[in-house]
Amino acid sequence: RCRACSKIDTGHHPDIHILLPIQGKKNIVIAQIREMTATISSKPNEGRTRTVMIQSADQMNVQAQNALLKLLEEPPHQTVFVLIAGKESRLLPTILSRCRKIRFKSMTGMMVYQCLTSEYGIDDIPARIASGTTDGDLAMAIRILNLNQDHGDTFNWIGFRKRILDSLVRIIRPER
Repeated sequence: RCRACSKIDTGHHPDIHILLPIQGKKNIVIAQIREMTATISSKPNEGRTRTVMIQSADQMNVQAQNALLKLLEEPPHQTVFVLIAGKESRLLPTILSRCRKIRFKSMTGMMVYQCLTSEYGIDDIPARIASGTTDGDLAMAIRILNLNQDHGDTFNWIGFRKRILDSLVRIIRPER
């Protein structure tokens, strides 16, 4: 493990900037783009290039996307932008036209199950339910199991599923 990799793993590398929605918010806003613009206006500190990774780029509001568009049209020297988006249709066509698209295959249900049990310590049955109902979407499985409560998501999806199934059973039974 090199020093740079250790810094990246801990989130302390001065040339790697990760942008996500502010905790408790759903969108990336223009103030975040402006702050990031000011941060990357100088040369890279330790490496030859600087990387700006925008996770959930499809959650930028229109104003933030327009501010980012200006950066993409005239990017700072030695800066690479990586936009990660689950739904590219939420990004402005002008942003999409300035990006190279790299598509990744979804995880399989078994991969989600293994991740939930090994990395999150989820018991077998809840992990099977979550992995089987999310179509390879680990983030959705995490939400279903309320593993991201720090983001304010506390809805009991497993209980909700049980109530729906119980209701369906009552409707289908021959007594009715």
